[in-house]
Amino acid sequence: MSLQYESPHVCSNRKVLTVTVDVILVGSVALCAGLVHLLMTPYHRGFYCDDESISYPFHSSTIPSTVLYVVGFGLNFLLFFIVEALWLPKDSSNGKFSSSTGEDQENHNANGSAPSRIALYLSAVYNVILPFLFGAALEFLARGLTKYSIGRLRPHFFSVCRPDTNTFNCSTGYIEEYKCTGDPDVIKQARLSFPSGHASFSVYSMLFLILYIQVRMRWRQAVIVRPWLQLILFLMALYTCISRIFDYKHHWSDVLAGAIWGSVVAVFVVFKVSSLFPRSKYLCSSSSFHHKLTTKL
Repeated sequence: MSLQYESPHVCSNRKVLTVTVDVILVGSVALCAGLVHLLMTPYHRGFYCDDESISYPFHSSTIPSTVLYVVGFGLNFLLFFIVEALWLPKDSSNGKFSSSTGEDQENHNANGSAPSRIALYLSAVYNVILPFLFGAALEFLARGLTKYSIGRLRPHFFSVCRPDTNTFNCSTGYIEEYKCTGDPDVIKQARLSFPSGHASFSVYSMLFLILYIQVRMRWRQAVIVRPWLQLILFLMALYTCISRIFDYKHHWSDVLAGAIWGSVVAVFVVFKVSSLFPRSKYLCSSSSFHHKLTTKL
């Protein structure tokens, strides 16, 4: 059966509708993630008095959450805007693009004229940023549900909880009924050890960027630049994960679980949600929202 291509005007209207729906869906996932962290209460898990795994001292974070998210989002956005501008096909002003098979295709907007270079650039950036934000929201949502449902105690739990020994008897074994005398907000965070949010988000954001660079950057004259950048990003994520262990913020299994979840989300979003790796041809005759994936210099 041959594909029936629709008119440019119909395709333009469909793109507007698709963009609107996509933004609403991503926003809904982000909203659900925010509500989980605002409304849910961590599971009240007990402890053994001689449990050394939660008896470590409290230390401030080597990499604070503010730095984590500023770098994770900021670095991705910065490279998206720069790289998409550099790798926009040079003949885009004529409305022609080389497809993955090497064939030239004529691109038109709703009026039948060639789309502007600015419009193509913005649509290219949109096609990268929206999937990235969707993955970040998905990572945040699933991580929050797991954290609050499991309520695993952090390695420094005893230091911040400072349990009132008059409310329980250690000889009974596992203590479920106890009263903490420390700061309630800090105690709440001390019940959210599994999985590591720092590990999950750092691995997600850096792995997404590593895969993005793998697709977009192909320099024939400087073959080491791409793996060098990817190595730096990998080491940033690795150090973030390690810091959560030596800061006594997480158990090693928390960090491992967070890193695995961040990797799963990044791979899923890159290969199944974004258009970084082509999967199928578009039915609309206008493919102006999707430029050639890679450019070799």
